Amino acid sequence: NQIQMLPVPNFQHVPLTDSSRSSSESAIEMQNFGGGMPVMPVMPGMQMMPVQYPAYQYAPQNPVMGIPVSMPGAHIIPANLKPPENCIQLLEKMTNVFLKQKAQFAEMLGCEFENRYRVFKLKEGRVGKEKKGRLLLEANEKSSCCERNCLRNDVRELHLVIDAYLHDGRGGKIKKPFLFIEKDYLCCVCCCDNYRPLCRIYDIRDGRKEMLGQINNPCVCCEMKMEIKQGNEEQLQQTYTLQGDMCQCGFFCHCPHGPCKEVHIPLFDAQMREIGMVKRVWSGWAKELFTKSDHFHAYLPLDADWKRKALLLSSIIFLDYIFFENKKKGNKKQLNSTIAKQLD
Repeated sequence: NQIQMLPVPNFQHVPLTDSSRSSSESAIEMQNFGGGMPVMPVMPGMQMMPVQYPAYQYAPQNPVMGIPVSMPGAHIIPANLKPPENCIQLLEKMTNVFLKQKAQFAEMLGCEFENRYRVFKLKEGRVGKEKKGRLLLEANEKSSCCERNCLRNDVRELHLVIDAYLHDGRGGKIKKPFLFIEKDYLCCVCCCDNYRPLCRIYDIRDGRKEMLGQINNPCVCCEMKMEIKQGNEEQLQQTYTLQGDMCQCGFFCHCPHGPCKEVHIPLFDAQMREIGMVKRVWSGWAKELFTKSDHFHAYLPLDADWKRKALLLSSIIFLDYIFFENKKKGNKKQLNSTIAKQLD
């Protein structure tokens, strides 16, 4: 008995970029990690309609092979990549955050530099053992050297640009300007409301400048207080209040043990009900002694929209400028003078 060999059909590989083929010769190409697989030849008289998938759409899975099916002209991204997002979506998903001021060790020489802040997602963990996650926002100060070194923070001007780090849908990140914090110059600061520090927050997406709200620092004895108001200049509505006692151990003696490790500033709504918390936490011996770097944990209300969350994040930065920057600036000058006397 002789075994008769049947002819093997001629399989061919159809590249995606071959635009010279007619519609009757089009074929579906299977790709596995960028490599093509052979497909059955197109019989005479058969017409295959190419299926077009819109941009940024996840590839369908082959039920047998379990690999993405790529169509000619389609823009496919792997299913493990996150879709693109905008600034509003970024803030709406934000709940617990870690705000970190970048350490400037060159300030040990006595010169003040522009402050920079970074906002990270705060990962859940044991109390006091939380860790920072994804980078969400970055704030950069714009000021002159004369203002920073000759004037107090509650008197001098403040211009802060906040950029958002967004997923671009292709596995990378893009940086876009989002918010702008502006504080005017004050000739003096006293108990009168007209001479108290205040700042305004603007939405600067796509070149606009729309006011979101205002943050006031009223005069209260032995308390850190920030009144957060939402709206434009003609109509402002009291939304939140940050108010904490200055008679805390961590405010005067900051160390990594016991009650001196943290400073608590509760967050209240318009009816003065506590709905959140801001905590200044220990940042490390080197940063605490030689720099003005501060770390904050913020627990934001879940029902707040993106505008209110933007105001809350801005109020934490403003709180650091008014109450902790001036205090550390005085402590650093005292430390430098003490070191100089010991060297003499």
